[in-house]
Amino acid sequence: LEARDPLTGATMDDIQLRNQVITLLLAGYETTANALTWTLYLIASHPEIEKQLSETVFESGADSAKLTQDIFHEALRLYPPAWVLGRKALSADQLDGYHIAPGTVIAISPYAVHRNPDYWAEPDAFIPERFSHGNGFHGPTSPFLPFGRGPRQCIGKDMALLEANMIVPAILRRYRLKLVPGQDIRPEAAFIMRPDGPVWMQPTLR
Repeated sequence: LEARDPLTGATMDDIQLRNQVITLLLAGYETTANALTWTLYLIASHPEIEKQLSETVFESGADSAKLTQDIFHEALRLYPPAWVLGRKALSADQLDGYHIAPGTVIAISPYAVHRNPDYWAEPDAFIPERFSHGNGFHGPTSPFLPFGRGPRQCIGKDMALLEANMIVPAILRRYRLKLVPGQDIRPEAAFIMRPDGPVWMQPTLR
């Protein structure tokens, strides 16, 4: 509602606003649902993290919100729902010595960048605390880009982070989660990155 065209100062009309809301509801539903699925899967797979988070959510303070955010960010690093992004060059450019012609579509894979050992220590390990030390993973040149980057960054970023910070603690306040044994859960790179089948859990009331 507050957005303004940087050149004309114009606001969005009713149809544009409606389309943006539809984008948030539809695009933000499946991506966030899968991000939360991966988050709960990783929490249940790491009992020490589950114990730490469960203890902090009952304190309901800033530490709980920060830990939840670190865990969600690490889940997004390992399993970004938008595992590949496309960007179109509007003019000629150079990229690492390669000539990019106008109109070229460049495919960028956050999944590959997020597991590149040049940027991440133990890139395949689930280590939420890597986000807790002010290490620059959220800066403009960061290798962490689950929502893309720049003016075309995902419009649903803030909503997804808000949902995670509400939903994950709400579940853990009520339940302990345990993975049903014998599952071989693998990522499936469809339109979004999802588990290749159901993720079965045994919830126990606290």
